[in-house]
Amino acid sequence: MVQKWSLTDRSSLNGYPFLFENGIDSRIFNLLKPNVIEYLQDRLDYLKIRGEKLNGGVDGLDLEYGFGHIAKLAGSKNRCLFHGLSGWFEMTFDLKQRRALLSIIDKVEKDVERATPFYSLLFKRG
Repeated sequence: MVQKWSLTDRSSLNGYPFLFENGIDSRIFNLLKPNVIEYLQDRLDYLKIRGEKLNGGVDGLDLEYGFGHIAKLAGSKNRCLFHGLSGWFEMTFDLKQRRALLSIIDKVEKDVERATPFYSLLFKRG
């Protein structure tokens, strides 16, 4: 849908990026549009991979990265907080439990993602 955004056709904007509602300079619009497309494509790719993980195999490394990402989102200064724990996750939790943990991580990441400045700048929260 974003590919069809046009300043000459207000209906193409579908009211999503509310910063366009009061008008926007075409130069800024032309710089912003490809970045929004790239951002949304990256999110779709991420969600596809995450969905495949949640429905397939979740290994210890997925949890190590997931918990590390949550720590980063929470403002942890220790970049290595969960480094080296992938083997422990594998030995401690069976596949069903690892999926459950990744599902919790996923919910937190999605909620925090909606609170980021870029996302909230572009899209109305419902």
